[in-house]
Amino acid sequence: MIKYNEFEKKLKAKDTMIILDTNVILDLARYSIYTSKNIMGIFYKCSDLIWIPNQVIMEYNKNKYQVFGNLKKKYSNFEKDLKKIIDDSKEKFRKIFKNSERYSYHGREKYASNILKKLDEAIVEIESYKDFAGVEYEDYSIEKDIEKFVDDLKNKNQVGCKIGFIEKMEIIKEGDLRYKYSLPPGFEDDKKDGIEKFGDLFVWKEILKLPSLKKVNNVIFITNDEKDDWWDKEELGKVEETKILLNLRSELYEEFTEMNPGVSIDFMTIKTFQEYASRLYNMFESQVYIDLNRDDDSFIHRVNEKIEEDIQDDLYINSEYYLGFDMDIDCVEDCTFMREKNVYSFLSEGGICINYELEYRVELHCDSDDEHIFVGTVVVSIDRCIDIIEVENNHKYLNEDNEYCDFSIIAYYIEQY
Repeated sequence: MIKYNEFEKKLKAKDTMIILDTNVILDLARYSIYTSKNIMGIFYKCSDLIWIPNQVIMEYNKNKYQVFGNLKKKYSNFEKDLKKIIDDSKEKFRKIFKNSERYSYHGREKYASNILKKLDEAIVEIESYKDFAGVEYEDYSIEKDIEKFVDDLKNKNQVGCKIGFIEKMEIIKEGDLRYKYSLPPGFEDDKKDGIEKFGDLFVWKEILKLPSLKKVNNVIFITNDEKDDWWDKEELGKVEETKILLNLRSELYEEFTEMNPGVSIDFMTIKTFQEYASRLYNMFESQVYIDLNRDDDSFIHRVNEKIEEDIQDDLYINSEYYLGFDMDIDCVEDCTFMREKNVYSFLSEGGICINYELEYRVELHCDSDDEHIFVGTVVVSIDRCIDIIEVENNHKYLNEDNEYCDFSIIAYYIEQY
């Protein structure tokens, strides 16, 4: 991928054009608010250099309402999930308290009333969060910022022209041939329905024509699509799944330079672009860098074994709580990660904290007089706290950290098999 010194030189040149892919624009609504605002600020610093293909605009308009809707759901679901934890806790408390009636503990009624009152107070506190969070919670201003950014580019004529019908038919015929022989870009989308499978090829065809239309000598294409039909990659060590992105596919480079002699082209992800551009414009924020480079899937993989052990320990110790009656768990036969349910990130003092809600499948064996088998799922919550100093001192830290805190099972559904 392009080095910083070369990137700086090209962004200071007047004959450079930065092209944004659809996913780059839509992802602004998927990041944390502080990360999105930082990237938007960078885009405005170099807005005169930015250009968006017409195909990107079409895809953006088609998908933005779903993505923006998910943004709103993210915040409403945050409150809903927290309230569900409290409601579930109240129900479980009542159940356990009822089971304790046979012990006739002194002052138990008052004790129960006080705890339930505290849980009700927690609900009020959760509902008041929107008043504290303000714009971020209620107004979802980032969607308005994204819309304004795209509209500004349209008004400045920095958007491609619609591909004509005849030309589109020719591209589709060419696309069939390209995909047959796995020629980039877009052949990994071959299973999509209709002409949507040719979306990447339409974008590429607009990029090929750009230098002659805009008289540019340097093209930088920013995309978060890391599929093999865009990028040349290099395996990192012996782990086949771990690869680093080098630059655009050699076939694409050959095609571009054949049509545009003397014009350079580079591919970048938003992670690398933000890192370089924030340095150039003095807008670097460690929390944003962490947010873009933290790799949730890799972290979950690193800590998964420890989480499974914590789940099993909790199930063994609190078997009566999870089963609903007095019976010991003899064996946790299965404890397997299923999916990532929710991820929330927030700024903490000196860094960033990421909360993961992860769902696991469990199978429990209990042996009283006869063997009983219970199956179901549990949802665990863990916090990953990343310190800025650690990241600054060790550039591999985000690929190596394997610690988490505040483990808890926040939801479960277990029934007898």
